[in-house]
Parts: sequence; C-alpha cells; structure tokens
Amino acid sequence: MDYPLGNEFKLIQQYFTDKQEAPSALIKGIGDDCAVYLPTAGYEQVVSVDNSIASRHFPSDAPPNLIAARALNIALSDLAAMGAIPRYFTLAASLPKLDHTWLKQFSQGLFTAAERAKVTLMGGDTTSVDSLDQMQLSMTVFGERPTGAGLYRSGAQAGDYIYVSGTLGGAALGLKAYFNETTLPEADKQAALKAYLEPEPHLALGQSLLAHATSCIDVSDGLLQDLTHILRASNVGAKIDLAALPLAHNLLTLSKEEALKLAIQGGDDYVLCFTCPLSSNHKSLTNVFCIGQITSQQSLTYLNRPDDLEPDSFLGYDHFHENTL
Repeated sequence: MDYPLGNEFKLIQQYFTDKQEAPSALIKGIGDDCAVYLPTAGYEQVVSVDNSIASRHFPSDAPPNLIAARALNIALSDLAAMGAIPRYFTLAASLPKLDHTWLKQFSQGLFTAAERAKVTLMGGDTTSVDSLDQMQLSMTVFGERPTGAGLYRSGAQAGDYIYVSGTLGGAALGLKAYFNETTLPEADKQAALKAYLEPEPHLALGQSLLAHATSCIDVSDGLLQDLTHILRASNVGAKIDLAALPLAHNLLTLSKEEALKLAIQGGDDYVLCFTCPLSSNHKSLTNVFCIGQITSQQSLTYLNRPDDLEPDSFLGYDHFHENTL
C-alpha cells in the first residue's frame, strides 16, 4: 500500500536514504527517531559537531557538491586531531527550497566524501530556508580509537617539537581568490581555490600519531590561534621559527609580510598541528614539518620575525568578530 509522504520526507528518501551499504554494527540508521549502533569492543567513542554557515564559513554560491564535501571533511578533521577512526555521521541541514538539480549535486558530493573517508550517514534532520544565503549545515561525526589512547590538546611537554602536517596559507589565499581580492597566475589561483573549497582531513596521520604525539589539534582558525589552544591546555609556551613555516607555494608571489600573515592567521588549512618528544620515532612520519619547540615558560616567541611584522597581526579567526566572508 502506498502512504502519503510529505516533501521533506521525499527529499530525505530521494537524496539521503540507501546511498551507502550500512555496516553490520549499524542496527538502525535513517528512518527512525534515533540511530542505533554497536561500538567496537576495546575502543572508546569520539564525537564532534561542526557547524557550517553560508556566507560565514563558505560562499553560498559555491558548487553544491563542494559545499557538502567541505562541510563533512572539516568535521572529520576534528576526528583526525584525536587520532580517531571515523565511523558514522549525522547531518542537520537547513537547505534552500526544492531545487532537484542542486540537491542531486549536493548529495553526490556528500556521499563521495563519505565513501572516501569510509564513514556512514546514519541520520539527521532537514529544514527549509528561503535562499542559499540562509543555508546551515551541522555535521556530527562519530569515531573510535583504542581505549585509553589519550591524544588531546593537553599533554605537550617542554622540549617537545612542534609539527604541522602540510603547507599553510593556501586556503586563506583561496578565499581571497574566490572573491577576486588578489591577482594570481591562473594555475596558482586554481590551486588556492582547491585548497579552500576542497580540504582533506588527515585521518590516517591522526591515527598514526597515537603512537607518537603528546598533543594535537587541527588548524581551522589559524596556526597561532589553534596552537595557543595546545599551549593553554598543556600549561606551556612555545618558540616558533617563522622561517621554518611551510608556506603554500602560491604564497611565494606575495610579499613576505602578507604571506606570513596568511600562513599564521589565515585558517581553513585543516592540517594537523602536533607535538612530539625528542625521544619519539616521529621521524618515520612523512610530509610533516617542524616549526618550533615547546618551552616551559608560558609565553609565545618568534624566531626570524621580520622587523616590520608585529605579533598582534597574527590573530586568527574569531567566530564572534563582526565579519563575514
């Protein structure tokens, strides 16, 4: 027998239901009041929620497949920082009124990213908004790691070395390029746009850091701001060598001052910033860059800082500052 189905539930059924093969541990997924899953024996659950708001966190006119993938990937980046294996996610979405072409592309981007990370959509909520500018996406991600693994922002010790797992500043430059606020060669512009619109969570590295790192965070709001979270949680300080920062190659067309500012405060890189002791065999890790060292004195100092670059200009993204994209 056919039962009446409202547009909201038709939308869910058409674009979000039965798009993935459900793992056996997922007892009940989309279609009930709650999802139910069995945690893995010997593992602890790691959960994070991340909001993406149009015109604040991403351009509302960006390709819908990239909007969806970006929202999921930046949420998964928090699991990477905790050394967790991603398992499931939920999506609470305030989406524009029915535009099937847009929704199809959004759905395709979402599940392409989900398959790449081996994470399963197990539920969520949908509401309607009048325009793309009002769109909001809230991702809750569920991961697991061995019980007692204990990788947090706290734990950094004096003498630990500070690393980042990729280049810095490329995403911030991409945001400027998206709004034509900078002039770049076409190849550099496309690389910058990709860095901003298509971040990839460093999940495999995060899991490997359980055996190496004393603390970790993902760089979402700017290197300085996120590193400061580690320093405060660990009650330590740091010396940062500005000459050692791995700048995105397309920053090399900018002035040294502007390039350093984007690398330090720009945000949206979603690389991992972590600390390791000298005795650790962290040298086995690839594609990581040492940028400084943890100190016992609770302050932050800079080595090789240009004379005309003031530390006050290094402040990162502030969610309550009166600014938008």
